[in-house]
Amino acid sequence: MSTVTLLRVTIAVAGRWAVGGVDDGVHAADLPVLRDLRHTSDSPRAHIPATSLAGSLRAHLDPTAAERWLGPEPGSKELATGSLDRSRQGLLRLLGVTLDDSMSVHQRKATAVDGQRRAASGGTFRTEEWVSGGRLTMFMEHPGPYDASLGAMLATWRPVVGRSRTSGMGIAQVVDFDALTLDLTRKADLHWWIGQRREWLDPAGALPLVGTQPNLDGVLGVPRKPADGWSMSIEWTVAEPVHIGFDSPASVEGQSSKVALIFRVGGRPAVPGSSWKGIYRHGVNHVLLCAGLRDDTDRHEVLAHLFGDTRRRGVVQFADAQVLGTETDSCTRTHAPIDRFTGGAKRGALHTIEAIPRGSTLPQQMFALEAVPAPLTNLLRHVVRDLHDGFRSIGRGSSRGYGWIKAPAGDPSLATQPVVLAEVLAACPTSRSNRPLGEQDES
Repeated sequence: MSTVTLLRVTIAVAGRWAVGGVDDGVHAADLPVLRDLRHTSDSPRAHIPATSLAGSLRAHLDPTAAERWLGPEPGSKELATGSLDRSRQGLLRLLGVTLDDSMSVHQRKATAVDGQRRAASGGTFRTEEWVSGGRLTMFMEHPGPYDASLGAMLATWRPVVGRSRTSGMGIAQVVDFDALTLDLTRKADLHWWIGQRREWLDPAGALPLVGTQPNLDGVLGVPRKPADGWSMSIEWTVAEPVHIGFDSPASVEGQSSKVALIFRVGGRPAVPGSSWKGIYRHGVNHVLLCAGLRDDTDRHEVLAHLFGDTRRRGVVQFADAQVLGTETDSCTRTHAPIDRFTGGAKRGALHTIEAIPRGSTLPQQMFALEAVPAPLTNLLRHVVRDLHDGFRSIGRGSSRGYGWIKAPAGDPSLATQPVVLAEVLAACPTSRSNRPLGEQDES
């Protein structure tokens, strides 16, 4: 076909993201990000294959459009190569994705917390990588003239990039869109296609003077939002310093000590979405136990529905909470543990903790793409109430005066109701009481 349309979609990633890769032996990490091998190890750059965004785009399109543009969906089971039907292919060809220079690779130490011991769980310490937010550009092409319906769907696309999407990572939206239709029977279009097309495949590439450029200004800025979504926002005030971070060796007045640095996103102290998710998961589990739900299977199904497990993704998503601007965004406290035998300071145990100071504002957001029934929302509000009352805290040193946060007086998230277990199980579609009789577990 002599007519072809090129598409250039610019996507802004609001916060952190990570597309999983493999350890390259240079940047030791248990959860590494995929790297662009065209850059040296001294200046690592992340990489996003177009296939990582193809699934998100398919989920955004309606089924008919998805099959037309991306081809039929693969079967549920792996098939032999010779048995695949390759006669029907999608019209849309994904050319690749480029990232801007601001998307740098970061690394941090993390661990899971034992909800009963209120300490790190054994064997869960890990090093994970993530990439800072910024803009990425996705390039595509399809035969024939520009299709306005495809352009409208791409302009309202809300992709999710990479892993840990329920922990606040990879949230993005389309912010710019260019479409270029070329007639390769024209000499000027063919000359540009052969000689200058590669230059256009760049985020800063200028639009050529050939072809036709549709005007999409009226389409952008109206992202599609689910009508039955759910959200809860709380503007926490730090009542006692909060520390979530990692240890780093340092020197204090010439003596060896350790400094526990605070976790930061974009230069500002933050509480990652994974920490919020763990706090609420442990809190809901505690509320269910106090309400009398002793059956481990039913309790696990409620937790798995809200927060996910190895078989499914939880319905509730937690965004990173970045501290709002203050004159002093962090404070430090130096501690000298006491030796119980000598009664003096323990040798070599001097350490400093960097923390979010008292009075800081910590805005937290939870949301879901589907409705969360009132009985399940009530469970989350009980955890909010426990945090506000100081029965539960966040981060390090919860038994030593760290991690107390308070919600604003009169916040609707503090309004709790008695937990009715029958209503909770009925609101959870995966509990045993909601399964067909033949699928219920034997007790």
